[in-house]
This record gives sequence, C-alpha cells and structure tokens, in this order.
Amino acid sequence: MYCVAEGVETEQQLAFFNKRDCYLIQGFLFSKPLPAAELLALLQSEQFAPTSNRDNDNWQV
Repeated sequence: MYCVAEGVETEQQLAFFNKRDCYLIQGFLFSKPLPAAELLALLQSEQFAPTSNRDNDNWQV
C-alpha cells in the first residue's frame, strides 16, 4: 500500500517519512500553491525536490 504524506513543511518532517519508506510527499517544503503556469515552470526547472533527496532512487513527487 502506498501512503501520501501531506502538509510536510520541514526537513525534519521529510526525514521522518523517509525513514519509514514513505516517498510520496507534498507540502509547503516544496512549494506554496502556484498558478498552473508557475507550477509548469517550476517542474521544468527540476528544482522542486530538496537536494537531500535528489539522489534517492525511490524519490517521487
């Protein structure tokens, strides 16, 4: 079963879920709500994931 952690706002919260093999995460740590055009630009920039997890093969946004 997959779990999505919502409302993640800090690196400590991110680490908590990563230690429990939860890699489906969303929250203000990544971005505040954005208009569609700004979201597309952010996703295309590849700067949407914290650098601490970019090398994690299980990482999903």
